Amino acid sequence: MNEQRRLAWITTVGGILVLAALVLSLCIPNFIRSGPSKTVGIANNLRQLDGAKQQWAFEHGSTGAVMVTEEDVAPYLRSFKPVAGERYVLKTLPEPPEAELTRDLEGKRKGSVLRLNNKGTLDVILPNTSAKGMKDDSRTK
Repeated sequence: MNEQRRLAWITTVGGILVLAALVLSLCIPNFIRSGPSKTVGIANNLRQLDGAKQQWAFEHGSTGAVMVTEEDVAPYLRSFKPVAGERYVLKTLPEPPEAELTRDLEGKRKGSVLRLNNKGTLDVILPNTSAKGMKDDSRTK
């Protein structure tokens, strides 16, 4: 009888451990991936860059197609760093800054450009694809 009880106890404890392992395997990936996506981080960086450009322009009385450099906006940025190795381009004052992806990220291909539009939402411009094998229909007949 003792042997049967011991076997039943081991089976019960083993079942509980297997069930706990199953629950943990389902929960842990959700905790690891929780938080804002890298695309959201890039959009926040673009907003911060745009705000820094506008502040620089205000303090220096600049308007129009003035080219802004990283050195110009550096004093207005706080803890700014790329999220996923993207490359930022400031452009001129009226144009929004852009981020070019240096690797595939969350379904967006390497070379894609992310830019904030006038409504504050993110536009994604996909990189040009190779035109090999494509027919050129742009010629007039």
